[in-house]
Amino acid sequence: MIADRMTPEAFAAFVEDWVNAADQEDYDAVAKYITQRAHRTLQQKIFGLMQTLIHAWAHCSVWKRYDARNEFTVVRCVKINDDILQGYTGVPCI
Repeated sequence: MIADRMTPEAFAAFVEDWVNAADQEDYDAVAKYITQRAHRTLQQKIFGLMQTLIHAWAHCSVWKRYDARNEFTVVRCVKINDDILQGYTGVPCI
């Protein structure tokens, strides 16, 4: 871990706070920036983070760690994890 960067917990809290105040227009702006301006290797790394989140949400169904508030996310992630990712979360970085 690089000493001067945010801890994973601090980053997760930052994302949680940002998403709590964001709307679809904000999401679209982030998606546009990442897909059009971010370095291609960093795009791969960001996608790897997304796959890891999908995998973790999919496992919430196994651990019974969800309720009606996030059921859609967990159920959708189970399908994505099983049908598309097949449990694989690695992303090549060139």
